[in-house]
Amino acid sequence: MMGASSYRRAEEPLQKHLNKSTVVALMSSSTQASFFWVKYGFDNITPPKMYNANVSCAILRSFIKNSCARDVEDLCKQKNIQLGIELDALHKSLQAIEARSAAAPLGTSRSAASAKSATGSRPPSGASRPVTPTMLAGSGGSAAQVEDEMAEILAKKSDMEAQLEVVAEASKLAKELIAGTASVDLADDYGTRLKLDETGEARANTILKSRAHYTAVAVTVDEKGSPHVLPLVFKLHKPSTSTPPSRPSSGAAKSTGTTIPT
Repeated sequence: MMGASSYRRAEEPLQKHLNKSTVVALMSSSTQASFFWVKYGFDNITPPKMYNANVSCAILRSFIKNSCARDVEDLCKQKNIQLGIELDALHKSLQAIEARSAAAPLGTSRSAASAKSATGSRPPSGASRPVTPTMLAGSGGSAAQVEDEMAEILAKKSDMEAQLEVVAEASKLAKELIAGTASVDLADDYGTRLKLDETGEARANTILKSRAHYTAVAVTVDEKGSPHVLPLVFKLHKPSTSTPPSRPSSGAAKSTGTTIPT
């Protein structure tokens, strides 16, 4: 028969294996539960970034600040190039429409002169010459079309210029983060700042909720010591690609520009 000492020797490897498996399972569960998401960059363009909260709040803020400043600055450079190319194309389209609009009266006057020479000395008579769709297009239809096209281009131009202003503000904040004149914090879904800078060496996973989504914010302090919080998520309005409606009356087509919300 096996004695008590033999049972203990047989149980030791099994107990060590169980202890090791339990520790690994607990570590895996703890690590998995410490992940969360941070949103920054351009809204609807930049995806949220995942971070591990199993560090101190000071280290976490340093990680977020460095990646946020670098990513936002790179995004601003790319967006500036893209908007510059699109604005250049709009300028060329606008110049082409203006040239076509300026040439239209000249073509109309030449057509009228040719028609007059062809009729000879016959007195003009509006009733004897029926108005055709071609004549309407030449006199008023093309002008209305040119006006609609110019209104659409000017609306897109206004929207892109507003986007450039947003990009400039984003780039300014990124540079302030790099220079250290602005710090990074997180805000919850309600816009409440977590004030991680006041938590000292506390572990971030004791403050942040696992798998939660937060928004990165920049915090600056004015001369009076008052903090100012600005979200590091920037909204850009893309020009509409839908077909414009028929030309409205009262010049309403000229008021199609959009503005960037604050």
